[in-house]
Amino acid sequence: MPTESDLQALPSRKAVAQDDPVGVRAVGLVTSVGGDAEASCAALRAGVRNPVTADMADAAGEPLVVHQAPIDVPWTFTERLVALATAALHDCLDDHAMSGDAMPLPLPLVVVACLPEASRPGRPADLDATFLARLSVSADVPIDVTHSCVVPAGRPAVLVALAYARTLIRGGVAGRVMIVAADTFLVPETLHVLLADDRLLTSEHSDGFLPGEAGGALLVGASGPSGVLLCEGLGFGVEQATFGSGRPHRADGLVKAIRGALADARCTTADTAFRVADNSGEHYYFREAALAIQRTWQGVRGQHDLWLPAQCFGETGAASGAAMVAAAVMA
Repeated sequence: MPTESDLQALPSRKAVAQDDPVGVRAVGLVTSVGGDAEASCAALRAGVRNPVTADMADAAGEPLVVHQAPIDVPWTFTERLVALATAALHDCLDDHAMSGDAMPLPLPLVVVACLPEASRPGRPADLDATFLARLSVSADVPIDVTHSCVVPAGRPAVLVALAYARTLIRGGVAGRVMIVAADTFLVPETLHVLLADDRLLTSEHSDGFLPGEAGGALLVGASGPSGVLLCEGLGFGVEQATFGSGRPHRADGLVKAIRGALADARCTTADTAFRVADNSGEHYYFREAALAIQRTWQGVRGQHDLWLPAQCFGETGAASGAAMVAAAVMA
């Protein structure tokens, strides 16, 4: 995972303007409601859901409800992630081929892989070390091992990847960066721990989420022509009153991130028309979002829609950021 010093130390040649935004030139997405970004985002706009029952029961003996992606591979953590990432990467490459983008993709690709956090139950110890090589073989795409990296950060991973990609592009290190994200909560080892910790939405527990899985891919480059979704600003923060810590929660981490992104984009919340968030069901995160908006809102409060991809896809962890960006691109 790149640190701030890593980003600052990258070589600078053929650099673009340091305040130029980067653009999302193509997207790919595979979810429980679609095998590609177009189908998944159409289902999101229509409010279509496709939950299924898993071969596991809750404490009351009722089957768990999950969001399963349409991929046919064994129920092991690494194989599910590689298959999800491969499907999303191919969808993104197809989208790029159909976009009419005059700039060909440089090979080997610079890939930033967004993966579940290291503490995830059932996560193999060698996942970070082997994932890029496995993805290259599975997708049949050569990967630049010099500048490619893995971001094992879970839900914030795509934002970290966008910051790293922006630095590579602004520094002239890469003309295009492929961000690939994949996550699954549906392997047995993960489900057993989440169920025991009362994190899942079940027949006996309402303050939980429906576990899901997804793969996403974002091809990022210079801002380019009109019609390209631009990443104008990024912000980051670390929450000290984390889930289950028992500490008073003021959403300080999210507030810092929002203020940083607004400052980076040179705008205020009054300049925004809607929000897209990764909330997936637990009260803690909805309260955090509400507190953060109360503390950062500037301007006249009117209709300000909130889009929640997890309502259709379930909790998708490290892939949730890619799903949110894809939803904005397709809209």
